[in-house]
Amino acid sequence: MPTTPYATIAKEFTFDAAHSLPNSDGPCRRLHGHTYRVRVVARGPIQPVDGGAEEGMVVDFARIKEVFKRRIETRCDHQFLNETVPVPRTTAELLAVWMLGELRAELPQVIAVRLSETSTSFAEVTAADLTDRDAAQAGSPEGYAG
Repeated sequence: MPTTPYATIAKEFTFDAAHSLPNSDGPCRRLHGHTYRVRVVARGPIQPVDGGAEEGMVVDFARIKEVFKRRIETRCDHQFLNETVPVPRTTAELLAVWMLGELRAELPQVIAVRLSETSTSFAEVTAADLTDRDAAQAGSPEGYAG
């Protein structure tokens, strides 16, 4: 019996936003902005060529775009992230965790989000990181409020 091949795909997005990290020791303490770049990575079986809408695909790039725009971009693009995103601090790491959770709520094939603040600085979170975090935080009194 032939096995179903798997593939990893990615779609990238950009948005412009402002934020501040009020407890930072550096310049990020002040209000500033970035042109953020987001890479959404999905993995799964390639759907059979059977006449279905997503035949030959892991997930349609158009579907990833629609979910990203609705769940992420509307809350982030040209916004002050400290006021529009439900994370305790608007670090690249916590924003990437939030984005991955939002995307996986509708697209379980999404396995990672890489969020770049600049061309040389990014945070990447994988689905495995969420599982590890949830297990590690289970007994923590402060937990993560994301």
